[in-house]
Order: sequence, then structure tokens, then C-alpha cells
Amino acid sequence: MKDGDPQQHNEIQNFMVEYLTNAFDGACGWHLVRQGCLRDCPGKNAAGKENAEKWEQFLTHVKNWLYSWMRPGYCETEDEYKISKELLFRYISSQSALQAAGGQQQLLDTVKQWVQNKVIVSENHFLFYLRKHKRAFHTYCSNGHE
Repeated sequence: MKDGDPQQHNEIQNFMVEYLTNAFDGACGWHLVRQGCLRDCPGKNAAGKENAEKWEQFLTHVKNWLYSWMRPGYCETEDEYKISKELLFRYISSQSALQAAGGQQQLLDTVKQWVQNKVIVSENHFLFYLRKHKRAFHTYCSNGHE
């Protein structure tokens, strides 16, 4: 498991090809989700000061939903993951999400694009159901403090 540092990624990949031929590549959920959301999603006050708390709760809910795909006890089969992913996109498109965004559809569109273009594209590196039968520690973050 590694974070998004390209140099670290390349060094680990080269090492795995040569020495750890049965190892598999993983991604750090904390870097992918929390740091990615901070970088790519509208901030706390984007929905207006009166909706700041609701918007923050919405983003926290989306991040926790994404983490659930990475951890044991949540999406443990492909079908469960597909259903959860569909429900997440419905939630992002829901009326309650729009209220949290202060009626600003573009905020929800940005979150949806982030999930599609930055998180789901890496699904082969973090989905629990894909790695649950492999010998692993079943962590979704690379460090305890993250």
C-alpha cells in the first residue's frame, strides 16, 4: 500500500516486479479520499455560511461511504459494491444533497466528477471484495495516524 507519490509508486512497482512477484498493488484510502476531497471538492463555505455545517456533513457522509468500500464488513461482494455505488450517486443527486449545497447544483456536480474521475478510476487498488481472499492486513490507510 502506498500513497500518491509517483517516485514511491515507481520504486515499489519495480521492486514488486523483481522480488515480490505474488504481491498486489494497493492504494491508501486516506490519501485517495480525504486528501483528494480537500484538493478537488468545494470547501466548507462553498454552499454559503448558512449551509456550511450541512455541506460539511454531506462531504463527510460521502467520504465515509467511499471508505466503506475499502473496509471489511461493508461491501464484501461485487454485487454489494455495485449497489452501493449506484446508491451513492443517487444520494449525491438527491434533494437533501441539493439542500446541503444551498441549491447549487454545480457543487454536487463537482463532487460527482471527483468520485467518478479520481476515486472510482482506482477501484482495483482499494476495493475490499477484490482483495479479501489475498493475504493482507486489510487496512485501508498506509499509516495509523492517517
